[in-house]
Amino acid sequence: MIELKSHPLAELTTFGIGGVAESFLIPETESELFELIRRFRRDGQLYYVLGNGSNLFIGSNCIRVPVIHPLKALSACSISTDGTVVVGAGVDIRTLINQCANQGILAPVELLTIPASVGGALCMNAGRTLSGITISDQLESVTVFDGDRLVALRKADCAFGHRQSIFQARKDWLIVSAIFRFKMGEREAIAKKRQEVLKANAGKCYKIHKSAGSLFKCCNLPLMRRLQGLRVGGAMFAPRTPNCILNMGNAKPYQVRLLILLACAAHFLTLKRCKLEVEIW
Repeated sequence: MIELKSHPLAELTTFGIGGVAESFLIPETESELFELIRRFRRDGQLYYVLGNGSNLFIGSNCIRVPVIHPLKALSACSISTDGTVVVGAGVDIRTLINQCANQGILAPVELLTIPASVGGALCMNAGRTLSGITISDQLESVTVFDGDRLVALRKADCAFGHRQSIFQARKDWLIVSAIFRFKMGEREAIAKKRQEVLKANAGKCYKIHKSAGSLFKCCNLPLMRRLQGLRVGGAMFAPRTPNCILNMGNAKPYQVRLLILLACAAHFLTLKRCKLEVEIW
């Protein structure tokens, strides 16, 4: 177990904003991770789990509860020649997709630009709406740690929907690993499609500036389009992409909070529904 004191968090998030964690814990094995969580729960100790740091806005200067960084402990990955993949929740989905592609396995290359770990992607059921593709499409099962033991869940048990899953309600569960069964394909065709996806997304705002992805899980898009380009200091609603706040390089937490508050207030005053997707610490 590695413990770091007063550890800066900003660069561990895709938003590039955040203070320090008083206690930053890096378990090196699954057993260390599980025992740490058991101990915290037994002692009634609150804690955060930080994965790839996408869809996360750290608005506090100091996180006083322990922060667990489980990526190293959950980094195992086994890819079989028949397309069966057993992968730890800490593996970056872009790494997984590229490794599969190199072996002629049709993992969802449409998700190549999503900066999430496998666990985070499953929690939010990451996908591309226009392509109609999600991370759970070819999922077989998920293994979670419920605070006491490992539990295997079938895909049907996970309540996947548009940007949602059972894991969003069960914050007491830790996604440990997943099994996928991908189809096989021609490596040249997969490589071509991969390049097309990367080229199509090269000019996207989130590839140029730091962001936490979509602000809302559901919102009124016409209303959000009216906010595009609105800026408070170093934080700005993306000028070409609705429902996204950008860090223009020096955004402060209070500036992001003001934009979020403004968007929520606009929905409230116009009787429109919105639900945050970004997690706020």
